Amino acid sequence: MKLISLNIEHGANIRKLVDFIKKQSETTDIFVFQEMDEPTSSGPTKAPGGVLGNNITLPAAYSTISNVLSDFVPYRSKPYVSLGSFLAIFVKRGLEIDGRRERVLTKTVELFGLNSRSRLLCIRVHKGDKSFWVCNTHGVLIPGKWREDTAERLLQSRMILNTLSEFEEPKLLCGDFNLPPHTKTMELLEKNMDNLIVRYKIKNTRSRLYLKNAKYANGAEITDHILISRDVKATGFKVLDTNVSDHLPLVLNFSVV
Repeated sequence: MKLISLNIEHGANIRKLVDFIKKQSETTDIFVFQEMDEPTSSGPTKAPGGVLGNNITLPAAYSTISNVLSDFVPYRSKPYVSLGSFLAIFVKRGLEIDGRRERVLTKTVELFGLNSRSRLLCIRVHKGDKSFWVCNTHGVLIPGKWREDTAERLLQSRMILNTLSEFEEPKLLCGDFNLPPHTKTMELLEKNMDNLIVRYKIKNTRSRLYLKNAKYANGAEITDHILISRDVKATGFKVLDTNVSDHLPLVLNFSVV
């Protein structure tokens, strides 16, 4: 099976993003997205400058992508930021979904004038005689400690582990954690799961569209991860060098034991 995880940057590059998703949908079974938005007349329609670098009007990314992925069934979380952003997982029709969990992982933190917190969305996928869980999260951002361990982030990992411990089936944990590997927060998750970013020695998950790349050597930074339990076999993993978001897509081919 094939899974793609991507922080879509609120759909800031929606045309290129749609073209990419449409092409990848021919061979992909599951899409896992962070920073998904669907502005409404009663909610915010513009992102503050601290989020996207300019005060742009948010596109209706969710409905646009849903139309492109008409052969997929969408599952979405409640918003994790007062801007309205949420997590989304799209599963190809024909795969049965027979379980769902959603958890709030952290307390609310003020970020760029918005209220933000971390959520976890998990769905159980059933194919043939095999079941497995796909989980999606967007790690909380802490102003002034953008890529460091904090009490909030350590709690986030513990809450994720508590939720995953409820599942007997194989597990895949995807998302933008806003943290590099080898931090204490990520190491908590890596004790019982295989971080493919580490195994495959990935050096960067940021595209050339990342506005802050000048802060990092060669523009490289790792914030996105896919972790798998020991009963998931990765048959291929790569990060695609494409400018459809300020993050790069993570592509996993896998089977379950």
